Amino acid sequence: MSISTIKCNTVAVFDVDGTLIQNNIGVTLVKYLLKNKEVNFLPKIMILISYPLYKAGLLDFKYAILMGAWALAGKKIEIIDDLANACFERDIKQTIYQQGIAEIKKRKEEGCFVVLATGAHLSIASIFSKYVGADYVVATTSKVSNGKYTFEVNNPLPYRAGKRDLVFEYINKIHPNSTVAVYTDEEKDLPMLEHADVLIGVNADEIIANYVKQKGGMLVNFS
Repeated sequence: MSISTIKCNTVAVFDVDGTLIQNNIGVTLVKYLLKNKEVNFLPKIMILISYPLYKAGLLDFKYAILMGAWALAGKKIEIIDDLANACFERDIKQTIYQQGIAEIKKRKEEGCFVVLATGAHLSIASIFSKYVGADYVVATTSKVSNGKYTFEVNNPLPYRAGKRDLVFEYINKIHPNSTVAVYTDEEKDLPMLEHADVLIGVNADEIIANYVKQKGGMLVNFS
């Protein structure tokens, strides 16, 4: 569906990890690349040092996002594309919540424009987005040099206020004055919810559940 053919004025924004799938698709890709020895030496060392610190709560979630980009550093885009597709088929596709796919399909049939928003790298997020039928995806992107990913990422990161800003900047460009419905599960997405017209907590943590109820939104479970 092209932007010009959309008949309704609602944009439905879906968080990915925890909302449409139980696991984190960015972390899943990193684990797949490490398992298959497809991460170059320096980024591998950086990840192996940083990940335990992140799991111990000593590093913020933004470092999990950065690790997802570091894992691709020095690799050709087309090689990562092939590996990401293999990872999706093997470790991700079968774990997507079917009720989430059904909700996206329903929204699309109503004429809504569907946006996914995730901290995962675009290399895996774009595959996920295409599979579930979304119209656009906000994700982490790396700077590229000579056809290879670098360590540098484009800012802002799609995390907390940065995620909100990327999502609403895009919506304001293609659908100004639209009604925005946001689906999410956890506290990190409060900045997005605070700017939404329609709030839907999906498999929501306590903070999101309380906020959504306070604002008169809906609570649902996807599986």
